Amino acid sequence: AQTFDSIFAPKNDPDAVVLDLSDCQLMDHSAVNSLQTIAEKYTALGKTVWIEGLSPDGEQLIQKYCQGLKSPPFQVVSSTGTDRATSSPIYQALPVVSS
Repeated sequence: AQTFDSIFAPKNDPDAVVLDLSDCQLMDHSAVNSLQTIAEKYTALGKTVWIEGLSPDGEQLIQKYCQGLKSPPFQVVSSTGTDRATSSPIYQALPVVSS
């Protein structure tokens, strides 16, 4: 079985990566741990990870479980509106990469 973090290829991805979680719901600390593991792989290569489209509950989970970290390996971008991808300020500065 393929694990969530195994679908990412940090070495081959651009220097700035956006994880759009608009259609996802973080349920518990294991989801946050998976995001941290993925982001740490990118930051170890000097890359930046942005998390976009979290639900309010997802943002609360990340705040709760990342509270003790000096510097989480990712940055959370809050956006409002129905089209989060175009409303987010990070999309103004990043190239669009399709997989």
